[in-house]
Amino acid sequence: LGGGEARCGLACKTGDAPSRLERFVGKRFKGGRMGPIRGGNLFIEGPIKRTYGDGIILVGDAAGQTKPTTGGGVILGGICAIEAGRTAADALKRGDPNSSLLRRYQESWRKILGREFSQMLAIRRVFERLSDQQIDRIFKTVKEEDWIMDLLLSQLKKADMDMQSGLIGQILREPRITKILLKSLGSLAAEEIMRRLNFKINLKGDSS
Repeated sequence: LGGGEARCGLACKTGDAPSRLERFVGKRFKGGRMGPIRGGNLFIEGPIKRTYGDGIILVGDAAGQTKPTTGGGVILGGICAIEAGRTAADALKRGDPNSSLLRRYQESWRKILGREFSQMLAIRRVFERLSDQQIDRIFKTVKEEDWIMDLLLSQLKKADMDMQSGLIGQILREPRITKILLKSLGSLAAEEIMRRLNFKINLKGDSS
């Protein structure tokens, strides 16, 4: 932020987040002073099953339309809001705001973003199953292999961070990434990751 200030964030499923943040800052930034802590709840389980009803449409956080990977969702929520507005306008024009008409909203946003939410939720499920030791091994391998960071940076320059399925696919199609997963996690864990993301994998490191 400049002026000797930095923004630091932390998220956790259990425990007292502010206390954990204070411990983290105290450990990593000794001698620093914390300003006001701001926080809130994140919905990271993917969209709810039904986002419409008689006379009602749910959008954004209320509908679970946030990124399971990061908890963000301004862009995705905005896309869904546009579809909600179109459906609501049509319902008002017809004078018929019942669920049979408003269901078009859900059909519309799922057609546009359904795959994105599914892929991001799969990624979250994968990482929730990894142990701390497995995650440490992945980062250790990334640190040891300079080409991985070059690959990630090159893909990030071309990627849309709100539409992450394309980025995930491009990275996993790199045979060397498959080998890294095998090296870091072992064949069973690597195969489970690729299966959940609908990618094929074999011990030779070929993916499709």
